[in-house]
Amino acid sequence: MDANTKAALEGFGAVWSRVCGGQPEADGRENGLEALRGFIADEACAAAYYEAAAGRFPRFAQRLRELARDERGHLRSLQGEHFLLTGEIYLPPESCPLPRGGLRALRRAYCDELEAAAAYVSAAQGADEALAGLYRRNASDEERHASILKELILRAL
Repeated sequence: MDANTKAALEGFGAVWSRVCGGQPEADGRENGLEALRGFIADEACAAAYYEAAAGRFPRFAQRLRELARDERGHLRSLQGEHFLLTGEIYLPPESCPLPRGGLRALRRAYCDELEAAAAYVSAAQGADEALAGLYRRNASDEERHASILKELILRAL
């Protein structure tokens, strides 16, 4: 077999797997991009949620709008990192969360913030240094957001 034929056959198994409906093998970079895209979508959703909640809970509107502003800042930073890594602008899917359930809605947001902080900490462990630093800063902010929501909930009781 000549070198050209041998070179053409390298990687044939992965191509054939995709032809047969298999999933392509995900490399570490692609997994990192999927995590980054997930965080972008989560931050966009959180920003929209807090804006909507500010209208639903006038007593806490100022604090909720501050949270929305922070989440939009996270969104822009994450989108910037995505662009630097890929050269593409990633726009999250549209979402329009409607906060329902009064204090239960704020409790759900509180739990979401704690989960987001843990997810950022976890993702930072496997990310390159620039992205890891951003993830650690966002984790700290998400923990602060959870504290603010806890304060609002306790004041409302």
